[in-house]
Amino acid sequence: SDDFRTYVSYTRGYKAFGINDDANLLRNVPGADFFFDSEVVDNYEVGVKGRIPAIRGSFSLVAFRTEYDNFQALSSFIDSNNVLRFFLQNAASLRSQGIELDVTVQPVTGLTLTVAATYLDAKFRDFPNAESPTGPRNLSGQPLTDAPDFSASLVGRYETPVSEKLKVFAQADVFYRSKVFTELTYDPNLVQDRYAKVNARIGIGQIGSGWNLELFARNLTDKITFGRGGRPVFGGVTALLPFAGAPSFPVGNAYIKFTGEPRTYGATLRYSF
Repeated sequence: SDDFRTYVSYTRGYKAFGINDDANLLRNVPGADFFFDSEVVDNYEVGVKGRIPAIRGSFSLVAFRTEYDNFQALSSFIDSNNVLRFFLQNAASLRSQGIELDVTVQPVTGLTLTVAATYLDAKFRDFPNAESPTGPRNLSGQPLTDAPDFSASLVGRYETPVSEKLKVFAQADVFYRSKVFTELTYDPNLVQDRYAKVNARIGIGQIGSGWNLELFARNLTDKITFGRGGRPVFGGVTALLPFAGAPSFPVGNAYIKFTGEPRTYGATLRYSF
């Protein structure tokens, strides 16, 4: 109809092979290799898109299924020096499927609200020889790391002219993620719990092209989250710290986690033409 469209799509993607550059892979690590193979992905989608004139809105509802062959997964192991190392390893196959919904409305002039939500089911279909700090493991049927079952966002933006040449605007957004595994070890201490983060910005600028000045704040609630981590043994800190020459020391029953940015403020000046 004039307001609704449906579609079906198929896409094939490709990610090239590569080389792990860690020389410790040569040190008696079963399953680890300098080289990892190319990754191939097939994506299927069926969806409906449309607009709702009564509320000056639009929406998109999509069901998808993505199948990977030779998925390039990040694995880890303990080398002969008891140092935690990371490398890329091919999983035989991975399946990711779910539903995405996006809705945008303009209830009043100048105000735009956008809601997005995704349900995701991502699992290794076949990964029988995944390397881990305790040796090879069968991860077939296990969930993919950093793949939340549910994620959602809400964005509100208000923009209005204050003169023939100037406009002001304000925007706030909330982003939510359910809990995820951060490592293929599936250690419960390396699970990032569900969280929500809030960002905001206000600004003034020229209408159309020209200058634009805005003040922003990210992660207003100062929610500390992490994306990767590990439980290093003696000497493990040397491998994890992002600079050379860090001394090794025993860390006992401890974990190292790489956190995201805390509450952050700033200003941005842009000029477009």
